[in-house]
Amino acid sequence: MGSHRCLAVWATVAARDARWALASAIYVWTGLALFQFGGGDVTWHSTRDFLYWGGSSLLVLISFALARRSGRVI
Repeated sequence: MGSHRCLAVWATVAARDARWALASAIYVWTGLALFQFGGGDVTWHSTRDFLYWGGSSLLVLISFALARRSGRVI
């Protein structure tokens, strides 16, 4: 999994702000759009691709949950 999304979780907690989670969500959202609509057929994607985008999505959700818990949400 990308270390930059793990850093986004850390930055969200450290800053107690959701901006890092929002930036990570934008990255994952555009990546998932390209992943889904890139070939029109998901059979050309590998298991590694599914794990990467699934894990990335999970880290984004964790970032937003931690930002919401801190009380300061955009």
